Amino acid sequence: MISLAHLIDDHTLGGVTRTLADQTEILKGRFQITQHAVSPRRPLPPRVTEDIAIIHHTASWSKLPFLTLLRAQRGNGPIIIVEHTYTREFERLCVPDRPRFRRMLALTYRLADAVVAVSEGQASWMLEAGLAPLEKLTVINPSVDYQALLDVPAVERPRGAPLRLASWGRFCEQKGFEVVIEAMKAVPAEIAVLELSGFGPEREKLAEMARCVPNVKVGGRVEKADLGRLLAGCDAVVIPSRWEAFGNVAVEARAAARPIVVSEVDGLTDQVAPAHGVLVPSEDTARLAEAIRQLSGRDIASMGNAARRSVASHLSNHVARWTALLERLAGEKNLTKAA
Repeated sequence: MISLAHLIDDHTLGGVTRTLADQTEILKGRFQITQHAVSPRRPLPPRVTEDIAIIHHTASWSKLPFLTLLRAQRGNGPIIIVEHTYTREFERLCVPDRPRFRRMLALTYRLADAVVAVSEGQASWMLEAGLAPLEKLTVINPSVDYQALLDVPAVERPRGAPLRLASWGRFCEQKGFEVVIEAMKAVPAEIAVLELSGFGPEREKLAEMARCVPNVKVGGRVEKADLGRLLAGCDAVVIPSRWEAFGNVAVEARAAARPIVVSEVDGLTDQVAPAHGVLVPSEDTARLAEAIRQLSGRDIASMGNAARRSVASHLSNHVARWTALLERLAGEKNLTKAA
């Protein structure tokens, strides 16, 4: 059985750690899996003896010495880098020196045997930017365990009732929640209401904004155990992120048979079809408000059913693509075949 070592440096990365925990549970019968907490700003890596090392930390110039020494230590042992963070929109909004940033990423990816992009949108940017060659790049959408959400009852919206919207996640610049609050100012309460849930550094700012918008309520952090209840209590989900490598929230909403309204950025665009969702230009409050008003007049139940059907093969594709990548690398390096 092939052994895998996941190297992670920040256990507070909610989406990443949830994905990794659920993936480990799904794949543990096929591979021997361990997890190493690392400090990649310290040059000397730990001794990693597993067949394949999988890197999850965010790349930076300060972490290159760590990765360079790990590459030397590994010899023939494969290294996979999973790019959870960087995207086209992240680069546009957050990177002041694009050539320097791209040099850092190209050097980082060069040290790996394979680079995993978590969405087609992210992979397209990587290729256009010349960050990694096509033969080294694999697209694998992440997957959390959403099976319980498949049992969330379908939407039953009484005629004339306002559209109940939900948004949740970390209250920070990336997630763009102030955009949806601003958009709700232009949506009458009899058309739609929004429950915004989460935690993070922008909580007070968002709560202050919402005090002036009677059809917006700001709540607390959403734990995994609460997610089914939250989704059962809404009709659709709004994801107004400024950048998003993939967006597990969109998968969870679709699994719960809820239509999605999302920013037209990065990996979110991969997840929307007209039958079950709406794309809106990022940070365009007027277009978002109009999309919400239009959604209130659509057949939400039918859209929700289409949303649930759209995730039918998501988990099996995730498992198949990871298994294919790991077994290919194992074969190329003459490692033990997976059971």
